[in-house]
Amino acid sequence: MALTLKNKKYPWLVYLSHVNSTNNYAMEYISDEVAQHGMVIAAEKQLQPKAQREKIWKNEDEDIKMSLILKAPFEADKIFVFSMLIALAVQYVLEENLPKSVDVKIKWPNDIYINERKSTGILIENNFSDGKWNWAVVGIGQNVKSKIDFNELNAIGLEDILKEQELDPFWWMQEIRNAILNFLHIYKNPEKIITTYNALLFRKNKIQEFVALDDNKRFKAKIIKINTKGQLVLEEENGAISTWIHGSIKWVF
Repeated sequence: MALTLKNKKYPWLVYLSHVNSTNNYAMEYISDEVAQHGMVIAAEKQLQPKAQREKIWKNEDEDIKMSLILKAPFEADKIFVFSMLIALAVQYVLEENLPKSVDVKIKWPNDIYINERKSTGILIENNFSDGKWNWAVVGIGQNVKSKIDFNELNAIGLEDILKEQELDPFWWMQEIRNAILNFLHIYKNPEKIITTYNALLFRKNKIQEFVALDDNKRFKAKIIKINTKGQLVLEEENGAISTWIHGSIKWVF
C-alpha cells in the first residue's frame, strides 16, 4: 500500500510515496463517497500513469503527477468547454511564472506546449450516475526534466527553462490548483472560454501534417480553430474545410 505523507501546509493534498495512477486513486475517493471538491492526489512515483488514448506517460520521479478532484461545474453537454477551461488555467500558470520570452500554447485538446515542445499532459476522467455528470478528475503531468515522451516527441521540462532556479513541486501544484479553482469561479460564459482558448491555440493559422486514423492517410492542412463542439477545424490543401473529433486524427512532427 502507498504511504500517505501528511502535510499541514497543504490540507487539500493527499501525497503518496507511490501509486499505480493518481487518477485511479482519486476515482476511488469518489466511489467511496469521501471525495471533496478541490482535493489533490499526488505521488512521488506513479507506476502505471495514464495518458490520452490508453498510452503511457513515461514520467520521472521528479515530474509533477497530480489529480485534482472537482464537482462538475457545467451540464454534461459542456464537458469539452470544461476541458478547455482546465487547459487555460494551466497555460496561465506557466505563462505567468516562466520568462516572458517563453511561448506557451495549448495543443488541442488540452496539452500544453512550450516553445513548440510538449510540457504538460492533461487527462480528464468523469464520474456519472443516472446520466448526470457529478465529478471530474483532472490528471496533470508536468514535465520537470526534458526527455522523449511516449510518442517520441521531444518534450521540455521546467528545469530546462528555469535552469539553476530552485523548483518546489508543491508550490507548482498549489499554483495549478488555485488557478483552476479561480478560473472555474471566473469563467462562466462558454463563448468566452472558446474564444480565449482559440487565441492560445498551438500552431493556429499554420500548416501542420496529420494522419487520419480511420484510413491512415497523411495530409497537410492549416489549423483554423476549435469550434463550439470541441472539434478541430482545418483548411485542407484543396481549400476544403474539415472538422475532426478528438481521437480521429494524429499530429505528425
